[in-house]
Order: sequence, then structure tokens, then C-alpha cells
Amino acid sequence: MVDAEIYYFSGSGNSFKVAKDVAKKLNAVLTPIMSVINQKSINTESNTIGVVFPIYDFKPPQFMEKFISKIENIESKYIFAICT
Repeated sequence: MVDAEIYYFSGSGNSFKVAKDVAKKLNAVLTPIMSVINQKSINTESNTIGVVFPIYDFKPPQFMEKFISKIENIESKYIFAICT
């Protein structure tokens, strides 16, 4: 089982740097959101999921709701977000 998974979206690289640093500290797998956004569902063995993304115009990117809705068994996961 994976300790944690960190999903990230980064336009300029700032969120990627933060995600990489957090993943290192948590011994987590690092996955770009855009590589899984078109999957029917996102299934993870980890009980801890981190999401790192920038804030645009005082809100998250439009596709974040779509991404979050695809995570299987989300109710049983510990989820945290870091906004840059």
C-alpha cells in the first residue's frame, strides 16, 4: 500500500514544486492531474490523498470539481489540499 498520493496541477511550475516537496516529506506518489482527468474513475489504494493546485481569479481551476468527483471511495479517504 502507498503511504499517500499527491495529485497536482501546475501551470507555471510553482504548484509542481510544492507538490514535489510535500510528496518527498510524505513518501508519496506524485501524479499530474491532467494524466488521469479523462479516466472514467480514479482508484487509489492510499488512504491519504493530497491535491495541489493554483488559484485563478479567486477560485480553483474549473476542472478540479470533475477531477475530485472521479476519486473512488472518497468518503473513506483523508484528503488535503494545498492552493498556491
